[in-house]
Amino acid sequence: MKKIQKLCFLALVGLMVGTSCEKTAPEPENNCFKGVVIGKIRSNGGGLAVSMEKTNLSTHTWRGYSNVVEALGLGVNVAPNSVIYFNARPANVEEKNFIVTADGDESAKPIVVASNVSPNSCK
Repeated sequence: MKKIQKLCFLALVGLMVGTSCEKTAPEPENNCFKGVVIGKIRSNGGGLAVSMEKTNLSTHTWRGYSNVVEALGLGVNVAPNSVIYFNARPANVEEKNFIVTADGDESAKPIVVASNVSPNSCK
């Protein structure tokens, strides 16, 4: 009986040690993403449409481009067809609350906030 108790105790300790060291998935804002700027989604308000290299942030298709997100924080001076590298996180409710014109795509594409934007590589 003592042998079974020892084995159970060792199994419990092994389980606790094994699960306490698990790595969690990195936060999206800690990842660097590569994308191509498509252009402005609306004539006024909102962000720029970016077609992502991978499906990490989106699988939305817009104007024939795949993996499109609406990226806030890029500024409007980024030229269409520019390749950019950036960190991103999902936009919160307040950040999504911007005045927009009705001439844009209002579908359910993801809206992200970009930071550390670079034309060359991840910062």
